[in-house]
Amino acid sequence: MNVVGVGSEPTGEVALLVEELSRAVELTLIPTVSHEERSQAYNACESFKENSPWCAQAGLLLASGNQHSPGVKHFGLQLMEHTVKYRWTQITQAEKIFIKENAMKLLYLGGWDTSHLNDALARVIVEMIKREWPQQWPTLLAELSDACSRGHRHTQIVLHVFLRLAEDVAILQVVLLTLTGYVEWVSINHVVMNNGRLLQILCILLQDDVFQLPAAECLLQIVNRKGSVLAGLAQQLTSLWSYATDAESWLPVILETMLLLTSHPSLTLAHTANSVWLAFLKHEQISKLPYVLAVVPRWLQASAPKVLKVSYPSSRVNNANDAVTYARMDYDSEQEFAIFFSRCRTEILESFKFCMTAAPLVTWGYVEQWTRAALDKVDTCPQQMDTHHPMYIEWEALSQYPLLLLPVFGRLHELCRAALARPDLSAVESVTLQEALLLVSNHFCCYERQSALVAQVLGDCSERWASLSPHLSSAEGLTRLIGLDAPPTEDEDDLGAAAGTLGRELYAVPGLANFLVDSLFFGLEYLPDHWLRPIVRNALKPLLHHCPPAHYADVALPLLEHFAPFMLTHLSVRWDYISSLYESGKLEEEGGSESQEVLEDILVRNLTREHLEVLKISLVDGGLSIESSVDEMEDDTTTGSGGAQQRAPDHVSELGALVLAQPCAGPATLYTVIRALTWNDSPSSLRGTALALPALRGALAAGRVGAAEANGALTATYEILRPLFPGIVAVLRAIPDVDAHDLHRLDEKLNSHNTKPSKIDKSKRDLFKKITSRLIGRNVGQLFKKEVYILDLPTMHIVKDKPRSAIDTPEGAGLERLFAPSAPT
Repeated sequence: MNVVGVGSEPTGEVALLVEELSRAVELTLIPTVSHEERSQAYNACESFKENSPWCAQAGLLLASGNQHSPGVKHFGLQLMEHTVKYRWTQITQAEKIFIKENAMKLLYLGGWDTSHLNDALARVIVEMIKREWPQQWPTLLAELSDACSRGHRHTQIVLHVFLRLAEDVAILQVVLLTLTGYVEWVSINHVVMNNGRLLQILCILLQDDVFQLPAAECLLQIVNRKGSVLAGLAQQLTSLWSYATDAESWLPVILETMLLLTSHPSLTLAHTANSVWLAFLKHEQISKLPYVLAVVPRWLQASAPKVLKVSYPSSRVNNANDAVTYARMDYDSEQEFAIFFSRCRTEILESFKFCMTAAPLVTWGYVEQWTRAALDKVDTCPQQMDTHHPMYIEWEALSQYPLLLLPVFGRLHELCRAALARPDLSAVESVTLQEALLLVSNHFCCYERQSALVAQVLGDCSERWASLSPHLSSAEGLTRLIGLDAPPTEDEDDLGAAAGTLGRELYAVPGLANFLVDSLFFGLEYLPDHWLRPIVRNALKPLLHHCPPAHYADVALPLLEHFAPFMLTHLSVRWDYISSLYESGKLEEEGGSESQEVLEDILVRNLTREHLEVLKISLVDGGLSIESSVDEMEDDTTTGSGGAQQRAPDHVSELGALVLAQPCAGPATLYTVIRALTWNDSPSSLRGTALALPALRGALAAGRVGAAEANGALTATYEILRPLFPGIVAVLRAIPDVDAHDLHRLDEKLNSHNTKPSKIDKSKRDLFKKITSRLIGRNVGQLFKKEVYILDLPTMHIVKDKPRSAIDTPEGAGLERLFAPSAPT
């Protein structure tokens, strides 16, 4: 191989290749060139890049030749990068040394005036670093340091090298952002060395409009590493408080610093500072200090508004002092911010609880003031208020402090009694006040106190309840009270258990399925989960279970065709919502919004299990669950078996085969069974596991699953179009690495007339599948992607120093001190 380097004259075959490549690249950059000529030039360049063994040598000559334009030089550097990136494991060691030495020579020469050429050279060096350093290239850092000493342009290229290396962990563009990628993980000793010279320079750059934002970004990464120091400092102070001295000199400084952080619009900073407040307020001694009690009102003013719900903005906003602006700056997505805000709000509320213990009157006074201010705004609020309205958010935040009312329950009780005595108070408002009093009183856990309050709230209601005792003392009295002894009325009698009692007479009613769809199953999308479950359990399940085979087509199938797709969509949406609650931590908190989220979780799980029982009846002819009582019916642990566990069936029933063959209900049923395996509910996954195998077998038998049909359809389409449009073969030729011989064989099979069409059809389909195999089952964005392979470097063996004998140390073993007169005994 003729190897030429920087400064050498190209000779022979390489020289001819360089001239041709130079002309081809120049041709692609001329705007007046026709499309065909430009396409030919592009193809020639790409073909050389992929196939020529002279790729690196030609690229070096193109990049180092002074007579070439910047575009040609850039293509030369691309050729070198391509060789390193995709052929490094295939080229010889001599070629590797050639590329490495000449790339560093280009660096020592100072590169070019054009920045994009210097960046391309840096990429070549970076690709070699990934594959060679440190084992095969131990002198790299020394060589880069030597290059930096040669001038500013050399230093710029070296910084580009570090920039591209750091791109694996951060997106960077300039020197300051390069630092940003490194200060996140390098030793802090490097950051603060030379008396914090780097920090001083970054702070000075904050005054420059050009470097202000990158410098702030770099400082932010440094500060983020120290964010946990605040929480750690608070833990140390609370643990070692008994040893603290001269607290009046440094504690006010810490408190003022924490107040500044709490007052900042950024919830991230406020959350960091709240960990310190929480630790101080929890501490029995620190929370009683006059310095801490003096700043409690200011802390309440600063931290209480932080529990107001903040909506993540859909686009950037310009108000720099708004929490919404910082939410957009600090977090990349709405889901990420929602998880953080839930945790932040919970911890701030925890701090309020301990603040109530430390300074109850101050905390109660602030909440009372806040409540009065909110009440004063009631008259001005609109009739229809959405969840983003400021008034709604403020009242929602106030509702998070019920336990703050315990120390001042007596005053609250007096205020409620005064309000209940008002004549203009409605019945709903009166009941709401009484309910609030009872709920707050329950937290005292004092039976006598609760009983006295309940007796006071009930008042004359107890007398009315006592008047019902004669009717409840005997079965006859209760019968007379509820009207069971009255004669039956046929017109208003509700018909129950019709499916099981009427049997064929019910299913033979003309248009029964359409009537049920237009009445019982109408508007399902507007029903909550606790209303959907009775429809599934008490209506649809008996109807399908008792449906005679003669009425599968006119009753069971229309009902499932309407209900199965709806339930698939509804359960998918609900489970996505439940999964988001788990990810945000709302279902794992001990307090807060437990009642609503936990109830929704239970309802979704029960509804899913009931629907899978319906699918079991539909697919494998399962039986109804046997419930002995309403309580058992509502139990979460019902398995739906009604007795001993039975072996899971292997095949679908007659109704199941019809359902899976139905174009609408079949895919929805099959997909629901498969999705049940992924939902976060063990009983539902167990039901889905039992139904998956028979459902898949039934779908295969019905022709609903498999790629054979799609492949056969494509083959038939190609066979029909090939004689009419000969150019269609170019579509298959465009597949990279397609075998021309296979295309020729396919054309021969399409043109042949054999007496055994079944074998010919199968061979056509198999050959067509072989040709298109590179396209099947792959994402469009990943098609024909050229893979990069980096081999592992040899393991570095660190030589460990052998432990020396104590006698060999400079100070000796110290045996003589054992016998000194002053030696301890």
